[in-house]
Amino acid sequence: MKSIIITAGIALLLAVFVTLSWYPGQLVAGLLFIAFLPGYTLLAALWPNSGDAPFTQPEQWLVAVAVSYGLSVTVLMFMVFARLPLNGLTVVSGLAGITLILAWVAWLRAQKGTPHPRRVHLDSWLIGLGLVVLVAALFRIVNIYYSDHQGDEAEILLRAVSLGYGRIEAMLTHTKGPGEILLLNAIGAIAGQFDEQTVRLPFALAGTAAIGLVALLGRRLFNNLVGLVAGLLAAVEGVLISYARTAQYQSVVLLFTLAALLCFYRFYQTGGRSRRLHGLGAFLLAAAILFHFEAVLLVPVAIYLTLAHLGRPKLQQLTAYLSRLVYLWPSAVIFIVLLAVFYIPFLLHPSVQKTGVYLENRVIAGSLPPFNNLAHFFYFQAVKYNSIYHVVGLNLLLLLALLIDFARTFWDKANQQTDHRVSRFTDYVSRFVPAMAVGLILAGLILVMRGEQRLSAWLLGLGLFFIFGLIIFSRATPLPQRVLWLWIAPSFLTYVVLVNRPGKHHYLFLAALIIAGALAVAQLWSAGVKRWPWLKPAGGRWLTAGLGVMLLLIFAAHAVMLFLRNDLEYILTYPAHKNAFYPTDAHYPHDTRIGFGFPFRLGWQMVGRLKRTGQLEGTWAGNDDGNAPLWYMLNTPPTPCYPDYVLRGEITYKGSADFDVPFDPQNFGYVPRYRIWGNDRLRLTILAFDPLAGEVEPFDLYETAHFPPPVTATDFAAGMKPQEPPTPQIRLEPAPVLGEGSELKDNAPPEYLERAKRLKGQVALIGYDLETQFAQPDGIVPVTLHWQAQNLLSLRYKVFVHLLSADGRVWSQADDFPVCGLSHANSWPPGAVVQDRHLLKLPPDLPPGAYTLLVGMYEPELGLRLNYFDVAGNEQGNSLTAGTLEVRPGS
Repeated sequence: MKSIIITAGIALLLAVFVTLSWYPGQLVAGLLFIAFLPGYTLLAALWPNSGDAPFTQPEQWLVAVAVSYGLSVTVLMFMVFARLPLNGLTVVSGLAGITLILAWVAWLRAQKGTPHPRRVHLDSWLIGLGLVVLVAALFRIVNIYYSDHQGDEAEILLRAVSLGYGRIEAMLTHTKGPGEILLLNAIGAIAGQFDEQTVRLPFALAGTAAIGLVALLGRRLFNNLVGLVAGLLAAVEGVLISYARTAQYQSVVLLFTLAALLCFYRFYQTGGRSRRLHGLGAFLLAAAILFHFEAVLLVPVAIYLTLAHLGRPKLQQLTAYLSRLVYLWPSAVIFIVLLAVFYIPFLLHPSVQKTGVYLENRVIAGSLPPFNNLAHFFYFQAVKYNSIYHVVGLNLLLLLALLIDFARTFWDKANQQTDHRVSRFTDYVSRFVPAMAVGLILAGLILVMRGEQRLSAWLLGLGLFFIFGLIIFSRATPLPQRVLWLWIAPSFLTYVVLVNRPGKHHYLFLAALIIAGALAVAQLWSAGVKRWPWLKPAGGRWLTAGLGVMLLLIFAAHAVMLFLRNDLEYILTYPAHKNAFYPTDAHYPHDTRIGFGFPFRLGWQMVGRLKRTGQLEGTWAGNDDGNAPLWYMLNTPPTPCYPDYVLRGEITYKGSADFDVPFDPQNFGYVPRYRIWGNDRLRLTILAFDPLAGEVEPFDLYETAHFPPPVTATDFAAGMKPQEPPTPQIRLEPAPVLGEGSELKDNAPPEYLERAKRLKGQVALIGYDLETQFAQPDGIVPVTLHWQAQNLLSLRYKVFVHLLSADGRVWSQADDFPVCGLSHANSWPPGAVVQDRHLLKLPPDLPPGAYTLLVGMYEPELGLRLNYFDVAGNEQGNSLTAGTLEVRPGS
């Protein structure tokens, strides 16, 4: 009861901290509200007397973390659909309110029972669990602030900020689920800023708690040794580290699913009597699906643990099974309601079609299943994030664990006994099917080496399906192993066999694989003790433990080099810092220099600082099409055609897949304004449009540890406003019209007319921007034309802008497809307004005087122009006068 009162007091105190606008206090308050207090009070309300609780104290703390994340996201989701504003005050009010309500319920329920104080005894297991969590935290939190946001991480952040501006579409158009967006919005609103460290910490803490739950599940399923080994292996596993160091859903989904499985397993262990425990598991599983729908692949193991205490299904037990399901109706209500709150509006939203396209591209990607992604998961992705020693060691342990459980089913002693109730046919099948499964896998592996990918995928898929089925449904498989393989099988088969582009989604079953590997370690130890009794005394145990620690240090040292050494930026600079002790694949780093969780900086954080401090005002474009540039430029969209600034990165997020600006900046008056350096390497150059600057020396900027001022939601105010239609500086009234007229119709060959189908397209020039009315020889004059499509044009046309003297001589011209070739005129829908920017390069011998700007369009292959029509619809030539420009003598 005392802990409940203290928790309520802490919640009130932290709510006051948020109002003080003191960042460290706000950050701590946000993390406690999101990651602990609501969950702890809910568990206290469910089991106010600790003697009745189904968890030990360490288990309760870690489960409370998962429950708190789930409650936080649930509260924010209801706030969004209630159209409540999401800011620091409202978010803290919601989370503090739910914490105080649950604390009050816990206090009331505690009055009705006899308190059973629980003391935490510091034993070897608790020390080992603390070590696991400490190691996990070290790899997930140290230097977490360093790396730029990238890819999906930056996109989610933009959605989280826009959600704070009331854009509910940011959540409904996301293809994975709302959880990560809501979580980012919560920590950003409470802490008051969205810098790299702030937004990543909740995900890092979730990843750390998940590793503690790996250890707890290993212990609950098997024993202390399995739990400790699994926790330590997971703590230094590179894929799990990488995701915990980024603001994305994976580490939170892992946390939810592990906590849910622990709840369901404890439900089974306690005889299936606790509806509260089962409802908690259903809530956590639903919360995982809110972060990513793929968590539904764990529903089979949840159903199995729900019914496992009833024994094997028999026809006469059907009534018992149905009554059990009816008894657990609160779990079904929790699960269905929580998911329906989001997924019904999501499925009714028009953007659900985009989700379908996304899934089709991810799952099929131009080919039909089955696929063979074994090498992708267990080699290429593994050695990208781990040492080769870790990969080989874990793969051998997994193979051993699989062989042990498979051999148990193959040589089932129960089937070897003489039992007249078992027919010879059943006995024959029980031996033939395992042999067939092994044969299918061996044949598939042989065909892989021979290059027969399609057939090998079929054989491997069928072989794995039979092996998983035999292990899971065999009477000889103990329940903990059955739970483990039922946990692995659905997601394993989905991403290894059925998905063409699986990415790193094996994180969903990676923890189970690690527990299986740890179980193999325990079984090796048990077999070793039986064979070599000298291992059992203290000296033998210490020697074995020392060897294990040495291997763990070898794994961990590689992870330190890969993730924590930002002075190395290992993958970014590979092979400059390659360690001879750690061999790597010849293709490493596998066609990418950037990966989630790796320490790297490409100059974008410094760009963000310049943007926030007003030193990069104006339009921009860059040679990187990732979401990170959009985030650091505060959601102001790029203008690829002759912007004010060109951001040229030395390294881009996607390498050769990225695009460059569609012109050569140095030939069009751009000069280097800033050079951004990091770790003594040039990372990014900022070019500014300044045609009269001549030779300039750029300012050198060096990336620092942190980049004040912090990123806040108000920084994005301009970028979050709806984009207004562009307004021309000089409007033409009435707007002259260019159309597909007689010049094209009378002179185009038949094949052109056939391709065009009809030649009735028209486009109006509603105005133009001329940045200066005066120019100097050898200068550059930007001209922006504002086109508005009238009728859809038939062909792709180029635009010309000519500078004519009074005698009709063309002194300068700009000929290009509209918008530097990025927006073709025959794609403009009627009514669309398009800004089309061109640069006129003036010759050095240009005489002073008044010049005319002549504008038109022409078909580039034929050289035939569109005609200019007057207001009466009569043709008036093949060009139109847009304005004038005065040239003055150069200084």
